[in-house]
Amino acid sequence: MLDIEDENPSPGYWPSVSDLFITLFIIAIAILAAVFFALLPKNNVASEKAIIVAVGQDLGKIRRPVNELREILGLEPIRTTQTPDEVVVAVDETCSMAAERIRILDSEIKKLTGLDSSRKEFLKLQEENRKLKSQLLKLEEELERLQKVLRTAEGVDIEAIIAENLDLRRQLNDKPPIIQISEQKEEYRFAKGSSFMKQDFVEGLRDNEFDRLAREIIDREKEGRVKVDTLEIIGHTDGTPLSGGGNLDRQLPSVLSEEKSSISALKPGSNNDLGLLRALAVRHQWSAFVKEEYEDKGRHVEMAVLQRVQIRCYSAGQTILPVAKENPEAKDFRQDDARARRIEMRLTRLKTDDDQSAPDKELGEEE
Repeated sequence: MLDIEDENPSPGYWPSVSDLFITLFIIAIAILAAVFFALLPKNNVASEKAIIVAVGQDLGKIRRPVNELREILGLEPIRTTQTPDEVVVAVDETCSMAAERIRILDSEIKKLTGLDSSRKEFLKLQEENRKLKSQLLKLEEELERLQKVLRTAEGVDIEAIIAENLDLRRQLNDKPPIIQISEQKEEYRFAKGSSFMKQDFVEGLRDNEFDRLAREIIDREKEGRVKVDTLEIIGHTDGTPLSGGGNLDRQLPSVLSEEKSSISALKPGSNNDLGLLRALAVRHQWSAFVKEEYEDKGRHVEMAVLQRVQIRCYSAGQTILPVAKENPEAKDFRQDDARARRIEMRLTRLKTDDDQSAPDKELGEEE
């Protein structure tokens, strides 16, 4: 099979410059002949002198260029012995043949014009073919490289690597939920300046948010999804100032070490203290929920999964404003604002597989 790149179009079909000049010359002769016939005397037996008078020049000067044209056309030259009548016939013959030759050349030029357009298309295809060959060469090189990799990886479980890759991608997109509990809902409200939770508040958490968190943790364990090991609870407050002194510095370590099991003895001295106390109150209710819903009902396997999740409590105080509060200098920043008072709970993974067996650290921290 011939390579299309080797088939360059030959320029031999283009008319030469001399042919174009000859064409122009033929046209000039045709015009001259027309003048000649217009001025020719009607008497066919007119003498050479009468023709000379009619055209205004020597008949020999007509015979010479006509003979040059006849030579190109392949006709016999006009002899000096021929009569004027024969010369006229010869000129007519020359003009007719020259006109026919002009028509043929015009047709050929039109064909060549079409060929020029085809030639451009051909060159375009030729360039495209060159690029495709280059791409094919690169693909062949890449295929050879991959074949070498596969030969080197003999004994390696390719399917296991692919499965691991898919699992890693899934883990990147597997985000546990973040739950926000706003005091804008009447059932989810603490008493002013307190971390005490009313019964409606506790029941709402158990039936909704706690149940959702527990199912998320257990389902991830059962389905082999990305496991979570930490439940973070963050308490937010508004900027309403608190009065009175707090005792968290003295009493909080005892509560966290469970020397004192109740947080009712803790008194906040600032909104940051209050945010932490409310997070600790939610933590206390979570622990009670796990015990009553799983341990007391004999669901020990699921309870063990939930108990492996470490709980961390944080305080955001009034440091994080709601979306509507874009200006910290606003006059109502220190006013009562239910939008700013909220609890946020989020599941996350803080440990790696290497330290899963490490003992839990401090459960309560202040931000």
